[in-house]
Amino acid sequence: MKLSIVAALSFGLSISACASASDKKEVELVSNAEIIEISSSAHRKAEMIIYVKVKGGSGICANKTLAFPLTIMNSDLMYTLMHTTIIEAYKTNSKVTIFSGEEAKCEFATKVSMAKS
Repeated sequence: MKLSIVAALSFGLSISACASASDKKEVELVSNAEIIEISSSAHRKAEMIIYVKVKGGSGICANKTLAFPLTIMNSDLMYTLMHTTIIEAYKTNSKVTIFSGEEAKCEFATKVSMAKS
């Protein structure tokens, strides 16, 4: 499985990070949402999950909590990029779009992009 890491910064207005298989189609879980809560959980490092609660937006995960499990990131670097992007979006009140490379479920988020309004 070929993996890609994307971290893009364009004029300080948008940034994204992802960890998804290139042979699978991304599924948009929520778009134009605000992150209102961040938490994490793990009994062991391999089981780490970042939870992101969003407000507003549109899509199947609008106004819900999404999970970014480390197990589908396949790399500590991917997970670190994801965590950094999520924290930055929260701190700056940026709107986010969140995708999954696995399936259309809020429990399998793999990509987040943020944009200033």
